Amino acid sequence: MSKIIRSACPLDCFDACGFLVKVEDGKVIEVKGDPEHPVTRGAICSKGRAHIERMYSQDRLKTPLLKRGEGFEEITWNDSIEIITDKIKHVMKKSGPQAIMHIFDCGYSGLSKSVDEMFFNHLGGVSVPSSVGSLCWKAGIVAQKIDFGSPKGHSADDLSGSKYMIIWGRNPAATNIHFARAIKAVQKNGGKVVCIDPFRTKTAAMADWHVQVKPGGDGALAFSVARILIEKGYVDQAFVENHTLGYKDYFEAVMAFDMSIAEERTGLPLEVIERLADEYGKAKPASIVLGYGMQRYVNGGNNIRAIDALGAITGNIGISGGGVTYANKSIAMYVEGYGPESESLALQSRTYKPAQAASFILNACDPEVEFLWIAKANPVVQVPNTDQMIEALKKTDFCVVVDMFMTDTAREADLVLPATSIFEESDFIYSSMYSPYLVYANKCVEAPDGMIGEYELFRMLAERLALEAYPNVERDVFFERAFKPLTQAFDLEYESLKTAPFAIDVEAVPWANRVFDTPSGKFEFVSESAAALGLEKTTCYDPGKLNEAGYPLRLITPHDASSMHSQHYRNHDGVPKVHVSPEEAQAQAIVSGDAVEVISRTGRLSCEAVVDSAILQGTVKIIEGTWRRVGAVNTLTEPLTCAFGDQAAYYDTFVKLSKTAFVKDAQKG
Repeated sequence: MSKIIRSACPLDCFDACGFLVKVEDGKVIEVKGDPEHPVTRGAICSKGRAHIERMYSQDRLKTPLLKRGEGFEEITWNDSIEIITDKIKHVMKKSGPQAIMHIFDCGYSGLSKSVDEMFFNHLGGVSVPSSVGSLCWKAGIVAQKIDFGSPKGHSADDLSGSKYMIIWGRNPAATNIHFARAIKAVQKNGGKVVCIDPFRTKTAAMADWHVQVKPGGDGALAFSVARILIEKGYVDQAFVENHTLGYKDYFEAVMAFDMSIAEERTGLPLEVIERLADEYGKAKPASIVLGYGMQRYVNGGNNIRAIDALGAITGNIGISGGGVTYANKSIAMYVEGYGPESESLALQSRTYKPAQAASFILNACDPEVEFLWIAKANPVVQVPNTDQMIEALKKTDFCVVVDMFMTDTAREADLVLPATSIFEESDFIYSSMYSPYLVYANKCVEAPDGMIGEYELFRMLAERLALEAYPNVERDVFFERAFKPLTQAFDLEYESLKTAPFAIDVEAVPWANRVFDTPSGKFEFVSESAAALGLEKTTCYDPGKLNEAGYPLRLITPHDASSMHSQHYRNHDGVPKVHVSPEEAQAQAIVSGDAVEVISRTGRLSCEAVVDSAILQGTVKIIEGTWRRVGAVNTLTEPLTCAFGDQAAYYDTFVKLSKTAFVKDAQKG
């Protein structure tokens, strides 16, 4: 007999979809989108459907594995817990908690697996990612906190009312499929959709106009547009005078921008820039929907601030169908409980920049890193400079990795613990990127015999380590405490959160009351908060890294629709493909199918060339996420960071190409 159970998708995705899971005889046999979920509306992507394959895969890890020599041997969970406990006790006594390092990211977005952070706080503070640090998106978060006070996004339904929508550095056709409804709604209602992107993506094909900006030229484009808006009188003087701080300084910065460099920096003819400014300036409401592409540079935060300013000077902030939407941190603002409370215990924490985790491990002293815990992450292939990360992991005395599969990172571990699937535990799922909904994921089936999920694992470890302050409570008690600020603020019963997706209705149009979360209560062109972070106070044009001697091609490594970072490339075969512009191909006598070596200051990668008219001259594209046996693109990337949020500046790596012959096993780890 079958039954249908409501669950949700825990992937690090914009949409946080609701699932209907069909279970027969204790086994999941089908996953569909929940038609009653306001975002999902019955449609899910291939990555969501792949949860079944991942859960029942023959190569899924089901038993703890301890490294012996060059291989691994199965051990019991009890032995694993005993080993971990002994290692932590030894390191704590010998060197203190800072000798323990915690690497984690967003490989799973459920609340229950966030308890690892709480556990390490209870050890007194270990080596953790810097409080503002991120690999993927923190530059934009910090930038919007400076400008608006907090990053809040318009709902998709509200954006459907835009008369002019700019999708800037985002490819929702591949990474945010449900946003297509908003795009189509704008067009159906007579509005116009513009896509600003260095590549001709599927989203660019959906748009009415594709503006193919040069990679890294987003800030120059924003300042060029701002100058034209000002000169042609498109500024909303009432909004600027009443609801912004520092417009005079921003005005002077814009008027000082040298328009003679606009074409070279953006790769766009001046008439294209003027047309964009005219169309955006005349249309109201006009919205800008930001992706994460334009902030993966050393100047990424300043790029976002420059774009935010366009919404402010035209008065498109705080109005329905307008705004500059980057993230949607609505539910996240109301999640507290035991986890955040534990931060006060982490008195001895030291921090590292996530993009430079390998360098931190290799160079840390007083104390060195002796014990490493990695969860919800695959840093060997996702952090810049793959070879350096492998070197760092080998240097660490003892490394624990928690994962469902033997990833490239897990292969370097001393102890590998299998992770549970979303369908094997109950959890709450929410995203801070796009979907405003909090969704309860019911437990659907039992985990493989004996498998221990992270929530229970950390309770056991805390008990073994005699961490008396650690909340040794049932999962549901933990959830209820975490959402207490939410239930109190909106007069909700906790149990009601399990019955249907919940969103905060009042957040559909951020800043509608024109009161911002900044110290001044206004949109800030000039910010003391920025100065306190060591950043430029005034919204400015930042040219960033323009080139690198001897390496003429900028490497861009976007996501692919088929995988969430490295998670779905487990069975991917063939060498990576490097997409090359026709001009570059002609100059180097390269044709599609040629074997090409891509070379950076950091490493080399064997690829198959694809001559692609969608690629701009001076740029090459390689999809990120493939494993080392195929070829990991972060073998090439440098561990550069943006000052905003210590974010990884992946797109400031420059490379050169060399025709070669394929070496079948050259990239195997």
